[in-house]
Amino acid sequence: AKYMPVPELDAGAVHALKMKLGDSGVMRCFTNGPQGSPWQDACCYYGTAEMIYRAFDDPAWTHEFLEILLRKKMEFYKKNLVPLKGVFAMIETGGGAASNSVISPAMFEDFCLPYDIRQHDLIHEIDPGISISYHTCGGMMKLLDLIPRNGCDFSETLSPPGCGGDIRDHQDEAEVKKTLGSKVKLMGGVNQSTVLEKGTR
Repeated sequence: AKYMPVPELDAGAVHALKMKLGDSGVMRCFTNGPQGSPWQDACCYYGTAEMIYRAFDDPAWTHEFLEILLRKKMEFYKKNLVPLKGVFAMIETGGGAASNSVISPAMFEDFCLPYDIRQHDLIHEIDPGISISYHTCGGMMKLLDLIPRNGCDFSETLSPPGCGGDIRDHQDEAEVKKTLGSKVKLMGGVNQSTVLEKGTR
């Protein structure tokens, strides 16, 4: 809380990149910290297993830690998105430590959802033109009702078991579309391991 700096983007350099990109792609922003959301940052800094144990043993400490990390992210958005309003089209939050292959839906609801709601609300307040993509590294079948509650615009990566997710080919797609896709946009879904490593030209 006291010593971790919040980076400031070079606005001129960002505008130059935007001009260079033009309409040829999507200008994405990032957030400070190793991941997109406070719980995922905490797992990177403290260790995933250690954070899970700590959340059960000392939830007050865990929430205090997450609150500090959230404040750092919100400071980053205020410092960088305000002067660059209208430049970025998308920002990615979330991260694999919130997938249901790592934590339970109950833990997601307690330690991820409240913090993601607040950071997503602030991003949309600062720049309504930014779409928020919430990343779960593919482990999401037990979170289909929870993910849209955080205020994201996209859910990704929709990964099949072949590349670390839990959306089974030709079995779960209809449920994902009906449950999750009726509330947010869907992004991803390609089994890149099979396509890139084993696919034909």
